[in-house]
Amino acid sequence: LCVDTTALSTQSTWGELVSCSNCTDFQSRRLSARMGVGGKTAGQQSQKEYVHMLNSTVCAITRVMCCICETYQTPEGIVVPEVLRPYMGGIEFMKFLPQFQPQAGDLKKK
Repeated sequence: LCVDTTALSTQSTWGELVSCSNCTDFQSRRLSARMGVGGKTAGQQSQKEYVHMLNSTVCAITRVMCCICETYQTPEGIVVPEVLRPYMGGIEFMKFLPQFQPQAGDLKKK
């Protein structure tokens, strides 16, 4: 089972943002990763079973950055989302450099 979360960009293409696969017990067998199942009673041991493991890319940082830029862009620059401002040294707005100023029609309509 593989679950992918995708985002639509202004380029009208889909890009994988996150991917998570259930590798069942394939990886845990190689690692001998097991867990006890059931309770112990006097003279018995709990049954050990191989765990199922997940393989995930967490977030593709460059694609997350594209989503943020596309969502918060204005004709003059990009508004830094409030939750990210502490990590940006308090910067609230990043102005476009003149040579990278978007042309009319480049920005999506809201």
